[in-house]
Amino acid sequence: MRSRSASASATPSRRQNIRLWAAVATVLLLTSGAAEALQPVDAPMSEDLLLPQGPEAITQSLHRGAVLPAAAQLEADRALYEFAQTIGGRWDVLAWNPVTLTPRLITGTGISSGQIVDNRAGAEAVARRFVDQGRAFWGVASDELTVRRISQGLQKWSVHFTQEIEGLPVIGSRLAVTMTETGRIFAFGGDLWPALQAPTQALLSEQDAHARVLAELHSRGLAPAEPGGRDRLRTERFGILPAAATTGHLVYRIDTFFHEPLGAWLVDIDARSGEILQIQNVLRALSREDLTGTILGDIEDPGWCFGSDTLVVPLMEVVIPGAGTDTTDSDGAFHIPFAGSEPESIFVEFLGSFVDVNNDVGADSRFAGEITPGEPFTLQWDETNARWDERDVFHHTTKVHEYLKWIDPNWTEIDYPLPANVNLQSSCNAFWDGESINFYHEAGGCANTGRLGDVVHHEYGHGVTTFMYVTPQPPSDIHEANSDVIGNYLIDDSKMGRGFYLDDCENGIRDSDNDLIWPDDLHGEGHWDGQILAGFHWDARENMMLTLGEEPGHRRASEIWHFGRLLGLPMMQPEQVWWSFIADDDDGNLDNGTPNYDDLCPAAEHHGFECPERFDHVVIHHQAFRYAPSPGDEPIEITAEIYSFDCEMDPDSMFVHYRLMGGSDFQSALFEPVREDEYVALIPHQPITAIVEYYIEATDMLGNTEVDPREAPTELHRVTVVTAYDPFETESDWTVGAPGDDATQGIWEWCDPNGAQVGPNVVQPEDDATADPGAFCWITGQFSEGYPWYSDADGQTTLTSPVYDLSGSDWAYVWFHRWFQTVSTALGTMDVDVSNDGGATWINIHHIEGFQEDPQWVPVQVDVSHLFGGALDQFQMRVVMQGYAQPSVDEGGIDDFVLLAGSGLSDVDTDGGADARPAGVPLQLRLASGNPRVGPAGARIRFGLPQAGDVHLAVLDLTGRVVANLQDGTLGAGMHERTWNGHDARGRMAGSGVYFLRLVTPQGNKTTRLVIAR
Repeated sequence: MRSRSASASATPSRRQNIRLWAAVATVLLLTSGAAEALQPVDAPMSEDLLLPQGPEAITQSLHRGAVLPAAAQLEADRALYEFAQTIGGRWDVLAWNPVTLTPRLITGTGISSGQIVDNRAGAEAVARRFVDQGRAFWGVASDELTVRRISQGLQKWSVHFTQEIEGLPVIGSRLAVTMTETGRIFAFGGDLWPALQAPTQALLSEQDAHARVLAELHSRGLAPAEPGGRDRLRTERFGILPAAATTGHLVYRIDTFFHEPLGAWLVDIDARSGEILQIQNVLRALSREDLTGTILGDIEDPGWCFGSDTLVVPLMEVVIPGAGTDTTDSDGAFHIPFAGSEPESIFVEFLGSFVDVNNDVGADSRFAGEITPGEPFTLQWDETNARWDERDVFHHTTKVHEYLKWIDPNWTEIDYPLPANVNLQSSCNAFWDGESINFYHEAGGCANTGRLGDVVHHEYGHGVTTFMYVTPQPPSDIHEANSDVIGNYLIDDSKMGRGFYLDDCENGIRDSDNDLIWPDDLHGEGHWDGQILAGFHWDARENMMLTLGEEPGHRRASEIWHFGRLLGLPMMQPEQVWWSFIADDDDGNLDNGTPNYDDLCPAAEHHGFECPERFDHVVIHHQAFRYAPSPGDEPIEITAEIYSFDCEMDPDSMFVHYRLMGGSDFQSALFEPVREDEYVALIPHQPITAIVEYYIEATDMLGNTEVDPREAPTELHRVTVVTAYDPFETESDWTVGAPGDDATQGIWEWCDPNGAQVGPNVVQPEDDATADPGAFCWITGQFSEGYPWYSDADGQTTLTSPVYDLSGSDWAYVWFHRWFQTVSTALGTMDVDVSNDGGATWINIHHIEGFQEDPQWVPVQVDVSHLFGGALDQFQMRVVMQGYAQPSVDEGGIDDFVLLAGSGLSDVDTDGGADARPAGVPLQLRLASGNPRVGPAGARIRFGLPQAGDVHLAVLDLTGRVVANLQDGTLGAGMHERTWNGHDARGRMAGSGVYFLRLVTPQGNKTTRLVIAR
């Protein structure tokens, strides 16, 4: 599941080091209700009806974790390689737009523009030249782009473009080009639609569009029949909405907000046909002589649970009609020049430079009195003259605005009195409606949310995100995560909403100090999912506060969080993590890490995000698999990409060090070059079922050394030797088609599968069976778009393996993963057959039919030793899928094929040998029955020890994992016996399949084979 990188001097497949989160977009119609409310994280999901391949659906689909289909990945790799050849530098891809194959985010060594960038015009000029240089890569010239915004911070500039077609914006399009102030470009990407075509003349009036949208929302119970006086229904954008790579709709994007029922919906309606194309829930809810004086307030900070203090109130407007207006300073003081001597009227309310607090029910609190020139005036807001929520919301809104100005004085997007509405007559919530922040009164066991500082920060944070991105807006999890980050950072507490429930001032409703993992812990609900990204930022801040000190660490973490977003406008969580590294970088080259890499990377990895790879001198890239084929006398191939930043590699100092599992001494094989930076080393043939442990070591001409794994030899790669293994991650010799095949669609196809469902029933898997970073397998017809029955198997289709010469073998096992589903009429079947004569005759070893309640990749192991009377010879396997026409929907899949074959008991000496053992009882390991099969009574195991010593006897599975320990301690010389009852260490019955019995002694080691067939 990894993307590739490219360099001006490398082949297209030079590096595979970045996770690619890309998947095929699907229509999502989820349960209705107010979205993303400040409520416990198990809140119901919102209604989102999205175009299958529209921009928002693509971003949403990237959460699924699959990769590009093979052909698309190859096309993307070639394009990246050609770009690097033209531009120069080395580039790593985080993600591709899976529909247009344009890069969503690329970083690398960077290239110099040759121009110092010290103003906006210069940044735009550099970015446009870069766009035109790479036009062949993304298919769009700079004159087709308009500047959306230009961001500056941390000695970097980002120019954000939007694509236009005939002067109309392409909704969801974006391209960011990021450079240092020295003019070095080192990050870029977005979503462009180079082949997009769409009409540009509307047939539907804007007024009619509004009417149709209102009618549609009302019919769904999402809007009133007629908007109220405080409701909103307006055209946010008139432009082109992509539906696929080459087709788009001319649309009115209508922005709505309704108070009853509460909701904010973004609706796209076709400006020609009037069709409602998609509806998105955008309600961001949580799931304060002259005329002088001071304003004070009894404020709850951080919230009602922690009591109140009398604090100064800055940035509050003071009006003296006869003299003028002033705003209190950071000390809560105001000063209005005045030439008179008589008292004047003074008016103060909860209106300030950056917030306007309004009581939703009842009059707003307001002070009216007199002020005397030359006499200091003091106003204290307390329970006698103002509501708690008015005071708290004014304080916390002003506080969060000043926090952002502390990070970035140039941030001006919300430098105006933002409406803040308190005392809304409902309970247990707060929300951002696109224009204001809103807080419910105390009711239903829940606190007044305006009296919770982090809740106020959170909702204001939605406004920050809205104004920062403008359009398109990021998904719900990005919104919620970043709002939580503001709350966490400002009150120095990972828990969000302490006191949300009146009886609980301890737990809150979410916690950013968590162990949630991307993407495993995604639930599809924004508040829950956002905890993963918020967790990364919390951990990063904690790490930097320990490394740099509390105040410097807090500031640096805040800068990285803010400027990473501002520079990149990321649309998914892994992108925001990477933009954090980009914001932290100080030289326009991520290959050598960033100043705070050692604090950022552990935070990222804690939550399942990958870090941009950092190297010192020597680089080793190696993909290890569980199994290694070594038929006959053929050696085991170990391939790696190896190079140095500093100089050439030492050709005599690049080795793979290997041993059989349990052995003490390593042997070495030298790597030989096969092409630039790519090498292969050959481990001599090892017995079938042996487990080989190894690591790679490489040294350059300056003596810099690297090993892989990085912790070797404490940690080692481990591979089981088999006769044949095909994880189907590259094209192989399996063939499609056989006499009798008549399938008209759904023919076997090698691909990275796209998940597909018929109603609630999964019919095609989203992922293959191979462990990450595996992605490819064989599927009966790749699902792309439309309905699953457009690509399922209709008729018979056959997939056949190569012929394997097993002459001389007296036992053999096949192991594979299969997928099967049949729905509707449920007539489909799948059969797996084997042959010992090269396909002349076939014997069935696996048959499946009928609807699968919980379809999944199922491992299958079959002992084929006795099927052919002992004559294995020219062995072959085939998979026959039989599907039927609609309404039957039939899908099959095959992955991770393993073949083991040999003779005898397959004893393996893993250290020493007969000559190394002392005289007397020979070192031996055997089964008392002489048969590898474990019967109902278990397996009696006999072993001989030449000398007394520390002895270990264990049962292992095919991956080398210990299933059961049978002996671990000192034994005397002589013969010994143990029994294995077929259970694992937890007492559970071990499944059918092949296992290994491993004996480790001071005199040497032995391994033999066990078989469970139930």
